[in-house]
Amino acid sequence: MAGTGLVAPSASPSSEPGPRHARGGLVLASVAGVLVAGVVSVVVAVNSTGSPRTKPPAEVTRTSVVTLEGHTQGVAAVVFSPDGRILATAGMANEVRLWRVTDPAHPELAATFAGSDRLISGVAFSPDGRLLATAGGDLTVRLWDVTDPAHPTAAASLTADRGTTQWSLAFTADGRTLAVGGGDATVGLWNLADPAHPAHITTLTVATGPVSSVAFSPDGRSLAIGSGDDLPTLWNVADPARPAIAAVLADPNARGTSRWVAFSPDGRTVATTTDFRPHLWDVTDPAHPARIATLPEQPHLVLGVAFSPDGRILATSGNDRTAKLWDIADPAHPAPLVTFTGHSDRVPALAFSPDGRTLATASGDQTVKLWNVAGSPSPGGVRST
Repeated sequence: MAGTGLVAPSASPSSEPGPRHARGGLVLASVAGVLVAGVVSVVVAVNSTGSPRTKPPAEVTRTSVVTLEGHTQGVAAVVFSPDGRILATAGMANEVRLWRVTDPAHPELAATFAGSDRLISGVAFSPDGRLLATAGGDLTVRLWDVTDPAHPTAAASLTADRGTTQWSLAFTADGRTLAVGGGDATVGLWNLADPAHPAHITTLTVATGPVSSVAFSPDGRSLAIGSGDDLPTLWNVADPARPAIAAVLADPNARGTSRWVAFSPDGRTVATTTDFRPHLWDVTDPAHPARIATLPEQPHLVLGVAFSPDGRILATSGNDRTAKLWDIADPAHPAPLVTFTGHSDRVPALAFSPDGRTLATASGDQTVKLWNVAGSPSPGGVRST
């Protein structure tokens, strides 16, 4: 179905629910009496030479900070614009919300619009920040011009060639290619050299279940794919018209259920979630990936993973209603840093701001929370706020 004419921007932001505490009232919840703007720094052990520590830090637990309300159903997708000024959120309802987060402690709703006729499971900004792609249950991916975040307009639509729910999205760093993961175990590749006229390149058949996550390497030559019913895979897409599988990112005896995949900023590492825990893989040679480390097994399903912009921290989230930060400055020895608590339902998605100072978490409790990562313990030393 065409996306033209579906835009329904909200009235002025003041008419919409804004940032609030989960129980009502404006949110800037304190942590041990300290507001998010002044979160206490935590000293992490280092050796006498100042090199990375030889023992892990004590894990810290933090509670709620800024909460964004207004979604009428669970939130399943969250992404920052490349300049970090806008946050897009979407979920089980068909609406997308754009928030101004120049000051994360005081976010403002810029617009609300219908990004699909049904649920929205994926959102992604183009690298230049001018386009927002939305994927959902109406079998269509839509491209929106968000140059003016207060007045998003429909730019184009991409219809799945097999008629299935579209679950996940990823742009290449040059913005010319869009990967779309479908509910029928396929990934469609689209040429967006002319965003007004998207051209289908090819379709990859990759798994036995819905493709829940796709991620391009920074150079655009590799594509990592996560499937809800199968093992994560790595594909060579240097020539998007002739993709070829490079490797499976799992041991042969793994149980499958790979919910999420993510590339590190330098492209050398891929994080996957398999067997209820995150794994880190060295993909310097994509045809021969090597497992670097496996994070401790969790008593719950890990749903999301994300690298910090400097690649030194990995964030995870899951069915336990929390998000966690892990020190991966030495990827072979990941160590827990912080646990963020406050959601009342599972946390299926999360994203770092481009400056690495804020983590956004999306939850089935119909809210999105913004966390001050700048005040968290830093890998191998002290990070002050």
